[in-house]
Amino acid sequence: MTTVIERIEGTTRCKLSEEGRGRSSESAALLAIVPSLRHRYLIVRHGYKGLELPHLFLNSGEEVLSVFSSKEVASRFLSSVVFGEGWYVREFSAGELVSVLYSLCAEIKRVLFNPLPEALVGDEGLASFLVDRDRFIGSLIEG
Repeated sequence: MTTVIERIEGTTRCKLSEEGRGRSSESAALLAIVPSLRHRYLIVRHGYKGLELPHLFLNSGEEVLSVFSSKEVASRFLSSVVFGEGWYVREFSAGELVSVLYSLCAEIKRVLFNPLPEALVGDEGLASFLVDRDRFIGSLIEG
C-alpha cells in the first residue's frame, strides 16, 4: 500500500489505499465502542478561516475523516504521516464531533476510526477501520 502526501492550493491531501473491502462485522464492532468513548480526537490545525482538517483520500478518490479514541493513537498516526507544519491532536466532545461531521465534513461518507500507522503500509489495508458516517454519527448521538 502506498501513502501519497501532496499539497494542493495550501491544503494537505493524503491518499490512502483501501484493500479488503466489505468487512461490515469489523465496522459494527468499531461502532459498538464509539458511544462508550469519553474522548475522541482529531488531527487539526488553525488556518485562515478557522479550524482545518487534513484531507485523507482513499485510492478510489473518496475522502474520509480520521477519528481517534486516544490522544496517543492520534499522535502516533500524526507522527507517521507528514502533513506539514501546524498540525496537532485535539480532543472533541461527541457534540463537537457531530457538528464537525455536519459542517466541515458534510461531503464525507465514511470515517476512518482509529487507523494504525501500520495499516498505511500493510497488506490488510484500511477497510477494517472504515465506518459509515451516518452510522458513526448515530453512535455518537446514542452515547
